[in-house]
Parts: sequence; C-alpha cells; structure tokens
Amino acid sequence: MTKYISDEAGEVTIPVTLKGRWMFSTVHVVPYTNPEEADWQSYWGSYTFGYY
Repeated sequence: MTKYISDEAGEVTIPVTLKGRWMFSTVHVVPYTNPEEADWQSYWGSYTFGYY
C-alpha cells in the first residue's frame, strides 16, 4: 500500500497503469466544531475501477 498526501491545493497525482484493478481511499480530518462533544470530524471516501 502506498500513501500520498495532498498539496496545499488539496490535489494528489497518482500514477495508474492501463491494466489492473484500483481502489483509492481518502480521509479528510478537521477539528470538530464543538470540542466538548468530539475532537475531530472525519470524512471518508473510496473509488474503485479496473482496466482489463
């Protein structure tokens, strides 16, 4: 598994070959608006695709 971190614009460049199966997963974590309820708010996403 390889990890990539976004730049200041929130963008990541990931090399993809033209054959294979791929899954990209992302997590965005920010401080929660009410620190008495929680420390962090997280947003998760995944994208899968394949070339054969």
